[in-house]
Amino acid sequence: MKPFCARAARALIAAAVSVTLLAGFAPSAGRTRSEASHVVVTPAQAKAAVTAWSQRIDTALPSFDVNILSQVEAPPLLALDTPVFQDAKARGAPAPPVTTISNVIVYVPKQTSYPAQFLAHIEGSLGFNAMYLFVKTSKHDPWKAIYQTNLLANATLPDVALDRHGYATTIPERQAKRQLKIDPATLSRAYSDFLNQSAQANAPASSAIFSPDIAQQLLSALANSPIPPGQHVFTYAAADYPTYSYRTRDGGAFSLVAVSSDIRATASGGAAITFSQPLFGLGPGQRYQSTDIHGMFLVGLSVPPGTTAALVTSPAEYDAVTSANGVPT
Repeated sequence: MKPFCARAARALIAAAVSVTLLAGFAPSAGRTRSEASHVVVTPAQAKAAVTAWSQRIDTALPSFDVNILSQVEAPPLLALDTPVFQDAKARGAPAPPVTTISNVIVYVPKQTSYPAQFLAHIEGSLGFNAMYLFVKTSKHDPWKAIYQTNLLANATLPDVALDRHGYATTIPERQAKRQLKIDPATLSRAYSDFLNQSAQANAPASSAIFSPDIAQQLLSALANSPIPPGQHVFTYAAADYPTYSYRTRDGGAFSLVAVSSDIRATASGGAAITFSQPLFGLGPGQRYQSTDIHGMFLVGLSVPPGTTAALVTSPAEYDAVTSANGVPT
């Protein structure tokens, strides 16, 4: 979904989007008409698709319409945003504020058949800055967003490689295994394992693959948690969705993965867990002995070439609570 984000330990926040596209890729003057006719989507067509998609999703946000949402998103993104819409509508949340997007850059692989895909970087007001992956399953189907990852503060935009005609390159599985620090097919599971180990140790796990900075956000959340002393159990697991990888100019990749999360908390010593704002089944003014919060992370990972000493970093992430319940005191 466009800027409508939920964090596991706080209230959901939202921003609707109206898109104003500025400069972007046009077909290269050096490319012949016959070359352009073979591909199912050009960079110019991808930008037009983002415009149409944005106009459509803008009609879903004011009333949290899940039927329209399903026409512009597909899993895993739809699996996050549908319960967020349903919860917001059920509790009478106000319509989100409007944001204007000022710039869109597309990264389109050269493709001659469907399903087709492309990556887009979208920037806008209110600090909106995100990477989306769009997929079109057949000629007559609409483009749908299946991944959204918001650029983290001070993160560097992935430097996706383009050829002289403005086309990006996805990385075939065989090449990825030989050329990258980690095989993208195992990336979601390895990322989940790294977070689980870091949460258990309350410190970044030792890893030859992942930067300690990836775990730092999780550890900061633990240190600043409003939940009183007690037990936190974090469980992350690879979600059953494909990983998508785009070649970057350093010979590495920008990869998109999905990870499920389960955060269980139990208060101790007579304390209680409270929430200042509604979070699905958890309400303000209520006191809980324990809570169980389920969610999902969509993560953009910068994967370096296997020949370097660099580690995998995470410049972009989108996470949402998908359900929550608690045991009252």
